[in-house]
Amino acid sequence: MRILHLREPDVGGVQIIVQQYAANTPELEHVVVHTTPRRSSVAWVSAADNTALSPLADRSLSLPPPFALSRLVREVRPDVVHAHSSWAGMYARTTPLLGVPIVYTPHCFAFERLDLSARSRAVLRRTESRLLGRTKVLAAASRREAALARSLRSPVPCAVVEVPHAAPSERGPIRERAGSPLVVGCVGRIAPQKRPDVFLDLVRAARRRGLDCRFVWLGDGDDAVAAALRDDDVEVTGWLEQDRAIERTRSLDALVHVADWEVGDPLVCLEAAAQGLPVGYRHTASSEHNVVGTMFDGVEAGVDWLAALVNAEVYQRSSAASLDQVALFDSETQGQLLREVYGLALT
Repeated sequence: MRILHLREPDVGGVQIIVQQYAANTPELEHVVVHTTPRRSSVAWVSAADNTALSPLADRSLSLPPPFALSRLVREVRPDVVHAHSSWAGMYARTTPLLGVPIVYTPHCFAFERLDLSARSRAVLRRTESRLLGRTKVLAAASRREAALARSLRSPVPCAVVEVPHAAPSERGPIRERAGSPLVVGCVGRIAPQKRPDVFLDLVRAARRRGLDCRFVWLGDGDDAVAAALRDDDVEVTGWLEQDRAIERTRSLDALVHVADWEVGDPLVCLEAAAQGLPVGYRHTASSEHNVVGTMFDGVEAGVDWLAALVNAEVYQRSSAASLDQVALFDSETQGQLLREVYGLALT
């Protein structure tokens, strides 16, 4: 079976998750295409025997959708098109794809974005409802995403299957507190979605309480906000190569996640939990169905959680809980669910 993945954006979590999908269904042929409003290009090809597909690997089509996508479908001749993200999903479902069934994974619906007006979000929700009728299977990346998909009103029924992220297979031991200070990290782009202002409020509240903590932001982004974090003695690492990012995450004692909207159980939280890190996340509409970590309501509750981790016994229990929770997000389960999804798409 040959799967043509349409991916936008081509960085971050979506990029990693598409790589997971290919790695966890190695018997399938995967052609991954990065698509934008202006051009589409083949990012990479993964197949048991890619002799026929290898010439595609260096292709870059300076054509916008729908022209590039129609042409690629004719050349690749996939059994299934799997669109990743709201925008790639729109391209796939508004382009004539020669009757090839479409699987769609939003990786967080665009109408979840709180930086858009209520009117814009309503328009995006109506658009998703209409386009669901052109979707054979919606492969939701979380419980939250599956619940939202089932809430959409579609003129044509669409199967919804939850396909959780896969956590790293390498797992750390149950951690013990090594001493003070407690090193607390947040990971991601310094941007409004990730709420660096809330993280900074948490930093200041922890210091007012007299907690012995050191705070780190792993990532980069808005220069002015990064400077404000540094002014409050938060280390901002900048963007790190993958190996270095993993190393720095392992050096933390705890991870907090305070974003306004996410797909649910973000990959970064799974990666931290797989290393035995206690994970705390802010309660939002997007996070209420999360499985991994401890949910807190507001900054003061977040500081309460950090204060509890100072106790060695509480810390050890929290580390053990992270490892137990993340065990639900394994590669084998993800592969089995993807096979189910692609099988449904062909029925």
